[in-house]
Amino acid sequence: VVAFHVTCSGAVDAGDPRQTSRIEGILRAQAYKAVKFYRQCAPGFENACLLTTSSFLGWRGGPHIEGEHTLTLEESFAGRKWDDGLYRNIHEHNHGGVASGFDVPYGIVLPKDIAGLLVCGRGAAYLRRGHDPTGMRARPSMMIFGQCVGTAAAVAALDNATPKKLDIKKVQRQLIKDGICLGDEGRLKELGLV
Repeated sequence: VVAFHVTCSGAVDAGDPRQTSRIEGILRAQAYKAVKFYRQCAPGFENACLLTTSSFLGWRGGPHIEGEHTLTLEESFAGRKWDDGLYRNIHEHNHGGVASGFDVPYGIVLPKDIAGLLVCGRGAAYLRRGHDPTGMRARPSMMIFGQCVGTAAAVAALDNATPKKLDIKKVQRQLIKDGICLGDEGRLKELGLV
């Protein structure tokens, strides 16, 4: 039994069903071509057959909301700081960027033109490519991200405020109490949090 993992890279919009369908068709055709190649060229594979293919594509990124802000790779690599930062993403990676990481802004969880909703995880408005060199989709980052967005939702509910009208400083103060990193003491002074 031989298993293949096929990677498709490039400017792919996982939210476009036509593009997704076309790519799935191309990848499935490639699987049949691979079996044919092995039958013809690899000793011992003369009777090989295709047992199964994945029922759907597994996206590293996937569709995301159009947020009040969309965090770009350039902003992440530059170590950008935001006044509405929820946490400092300092995910360890070897893909470049500044060692001190980058702020994850609250604006990426706020969908444009929709009130009363926060979007967390892979559905938030941040750009990713391939293996997500910024580390946003990594488990440690997603766990902290979820906690931060949950805290924002709780503050909004307790203050009877919509997510777009909540006091972000109040959220940030609670996150600091909960042990979330928003930066060093100098950065916290810049934000007016100490």
